[in-house]
Amino acid sequence: MKHSDWLAYRKRWRLKNIDKLRAETRAYYAANRDRVLVRQAKYRKENREYLRQRTKEWRRKNRQRSRDMFLEYRQKYPDIIRAAARRRYYNLLPEMYDALLRKQNGVCAICKGDGNGRELQVDHCHETHKVRGILCADCNSGIGRLKDDPFLIEKALLYLVETME
Repeated sequence: MKHSDWLAYRKRWRLKNIDKLRAETRAYYAANRDRVLVRQAKYRKENREYLRQRTKEWRRKNRQRSRDMFLEYRQKYPDIIRAAARRRYYNLLPEMYDALLRKQNGVCAICKGDGNGRELQVDHCHETHKVRGILCADCNSGIGRLKDDPFLIEKALLYLVETME
């Protein structure tokens, strides 16, 4: 039997016995879960660049499916997406975010509001990237629009006090 004939036979056999193969794979994984996870982690570590390139290529070829899968994941797991963004942008782990929120009694550090149904945001210094606290969207935008400048914020306060009726 030629090699190409053998491959064709093997492919037909796999298609015919797919349920049996899946059951065997599940049983093996259940019995050897720890070994499988260690082996997978080792493989991913040793082949990081190859896997990145392969994923990039797949996403390029399957642009719409990739986008649909991401949107579905984002909708299904919004907390994971937000936690990953906080870690990426602010190096803030979920435990650290929760500790900050507990320290502020779960409210905005400025207005003491609960965010009006929206999640409270991480406030940070744009120069040092140091996290200062957790704010509602309105307070965070207000500070940002005043360029994080205490002098401008003080001038805005004085303006409001002077123009009060």
